[in-house]
Amino acid sequence: MFSREIIKLARSMDFYLTDGEQEKVNREYEQAIEAVPFTEEEKEAVLKMLTYAIDFRSPHTVTHTITTTVISLVLAERLCSDPEEVRDVYSGAMLHDLGKIGIPVEILEFPGKLSLRP
Repeated sequence: MFSREIIKLARSMDFYLTDGEQEKVNREYEQAIEAVPFTEEEKEAVLKMLTYAIDFRSPHTVTHTITTTVISLVLAERLCSDPEEVRDVYSGAMLHDLGKIGIPVEILEFPGKLSLRP
């Protein structure tokens, strides 16, 4: 089930917003997200689904994501006293390559240096 408020915000988002407008949209988005009652298990499932979607396309990305997540988690457990901060670091590490989902595999797995020449 999707929140009507989030769907409304998503449909109204414009990439040409002023800073003040963007801040307002961000506040409204945060309020709408906080109003959606996800359990911890549901949050974990969504996180894993997004990570699988990122990593499904490339074995190199899977290895990188696992390594980055493990190192980040161990550091967070040693440096952060708040369990919520540790969870945030874990989530951020799992999603740090989210932008790769839109990059063609030919570029992601290109064995040499990329250049602008055809």
